[in-house]
Amino acid sequence: MNATMGSDRMLRIAPLVLRLGIAAVLLTGGVRQISRMFGADTGESVLADNAGLSISARWESVLGIAQAAVGGLLVLGLFTRLVSAAVIAGAGYGTYTLITASNAETMTPIAQALDGSGGAMLLLAAACASLLFSGAGCLGLDCRARNAKRLGAAG
Repeated sequence: MNATMGSDRMLRIAPLVLRLGIAAVLLTGGVRQISRMFGADTGESVLADNAGLSISARWESVLGIAQAAVGGLLVLGLFTRLVSAAVIAGAGYGTYTLITASNAETMTPIAQALDGSGGAMLLLAAACASLLFSGAGCLGLDCRARNAKRLGAAG
């Protein structure tokens, strides 16, 4: 095996590793918020843990479901670029809200859903920006659908 073959494999696996890492962050936050909806004691809400702010249980549930759904789509590699753009927008808006309203009684649901930490949201946005440009990679359903379409058009 030469060095070129090894680097080709790494390039194929890199988007998968990035997708799974981002999905893990989103899924754990989403599941935690969803479990609170069913009465599980997961400690304080996400904002109370990080910023000392409160949010309604309904918003926390809705955003938990959205976070889990986005994480699931990233695991599958489906709509990767669209999902990445949505996460970047949400993280940017959440960070802006944290910076401008960190002492406010309430916070936007997006800022709370993204864990209430500006630095973490910026890192999440940077990771999603990488996926925005690279896409799902060859191990995602986006790539498989695109390849199937090409094969169907050629045959």
